[in-house]
Parts: sequence; C-alpha cells; structure tokens
Amino acid sequence: MRYIDLNLNTKVDINMYLDEYNDYLRLYEMFGDAKYQLEARKIKDRVQRMLQRQNNYEKCIEMLNGSKKASWSSKQTG
Repeated sequence: MRYIDLNLNTKVDINMYLDEYNDYLRLYEMFGDAKYQLEARKIKDRVQRMLQRQNNYEKCIEMLNGSKKASWSSKQTG
C-alpha cells in the first residue's frame, strides 16, 4: 500500500482514491453518463495535486537539509 505524507501528521491512502476513480470509470463505461466521467476526472486531478504537493514538500526538505549540511560544514572548517 502506498502512502503519501502531506505533512508531518497526515498520511493519505492513494489506493482509496484510485479505487474510487476506477469505480467511476466503470460506471461511465456501463451507463455512459458524463457525470461519472467528470467525477473520475476530479479524483484524478485531486491525486495529481496531492502528488505535486508531496513532491514540492520533499524538495523543500532536501533544500533545508542541504543548507543545514552546508552551514554545519562551514562552521566546522571556519
């Protein structure tokens, strides 16, 4: 099961969203009602936004960790 850290206190189960997405796609295929396709698209967009937020968060942490290492090493040598 894949989890995404949105912040230090929250984890989201992506599989739940993917199951819901697939359910709406099946309903659209079965009944052809555009509202099911719209709901599937909304879920897909939500997951993409969550993944982008997670990616941005990880980049920020890497930058902070990198700057801490750089300042620590400069204190050691200076």
